[in-house]
Amino acid sequence: QTYAREHAEGFGGGLSAAKFAEAFEDQEGLRQAVLSLTAESSTVMIGFCAESAEKGVHGLQEWVSALQLPRGKLHGMDEEGVALDM
Repeated sequence: QTYAREHAEGFGGGLSAAKFAEAFEDQEGLRQAVLSLTAESSTVMIGFCAESAEKGVHGLQEWVSALQLPRGKLHGMDEEGVALDM
């Protein structure tokens, strides 16, 4: 949270989170932490910022597979804040 407060970019925190993860020195430790948290969680919500809806959906599919999560319902997509017809 300290990093996000001091280096925040964008509106929803996606840019800040991506830069934090990219700069994190212990990438394997970060990966293990995400796997551990998702394995112990009853609910996991994932949000993406991507160049296009297609790339966002692809990223979501990759993460769901990598985290061995059950495939859930896609709740919404937007482009520049305008909802897309799904």
